[in-house]
Amino acid sequence: MVAVGTVRIFWSGGEDDFCAAKIGTLLAIEDRCGSGVGAIYQRIINGDWKVYDVSEVIRLALIGAGMSAEDAKKKTDVHVLQNPNGLAPSLLVSMKILEAALVGVQDDPVGKPEAEGGMGSPSSAKMEAEGSTDQPSTDFVPSSNGRQEPLTN
Repeated sequence: MVAVGTVRIFWSGGEDDFCAAKIGTLLAIEDRCGSGVGAIYQRIINGDWKVYDVSEVIRLALIGAGMSAEDAKKKTDVHVLQNPNGLAPSLLVSMKILEAALVGVQDDPVGKPEAEGGMGSPSSAKMEAEGSTDQPSTDFVPSSNGRQEPLTN
């Protein structure tokens, strides 16, 4: 089972789970970065970040998601601190990690798809169940006041 606040991210290190939502992880981030998590997040958003704001968020979130401390350090060293593209790609990763910790991860998309063989909307299913084939009209006709009025059957 995946911990609350865990987010899977494709990044230069491949595809990994990151979790900073655990209180112990958040406290470790605050300790290593010398600020509260909200301030760290704001620094990243505003471009006022420090290197630890990026690297420690990523390293500790890898550990928070279950990676060993040794593997998380190696991965962070190679893919964050020694990245030939600089820290810019890692900024987005650290931002996404902190958003998942502070706001949560949406794991249930809005508007679930219909089940296979579904009958459409509940109203059409009800009409079919009642044996009605009459659909309400959506045609409009001009009225005497110049507005469009619905045409009733």
